[in-house]
Amino acid sequence: MRIGTTFYEKCVSPNQGISHIETLAEMGFKHIEFSPHPSLMSFSDLKGFYRHAEKLEMTTAFHSPTFIDPQHYDISFFKESSTIK
Repeated sequence: MRIGTTFYEKCVSPNQGISHIETLAEMGFKHIEFSPHPSLMSFSDLKGFYRHAEKLEMTTAFHSPTFIDPQHYDISFFKESSTIK
């Protein structure tokens, strides 16, 4: 069984993201979910957090929260070639 949690972008500042993910891994979490949105974190921060979680052998997921306007959020946000309004 894998136990996971959500990365709370509103509560964890970008400069604390990596250490937060490491703490979660040390606590035994095996999965982490991100809600990528440009007002919550930059694409480069998200990419770094995702890669770090993968290095720690955590599975990852991306969530499209219901509070986000779909015109400003899309899974293409995670593609390096995408543009963000």
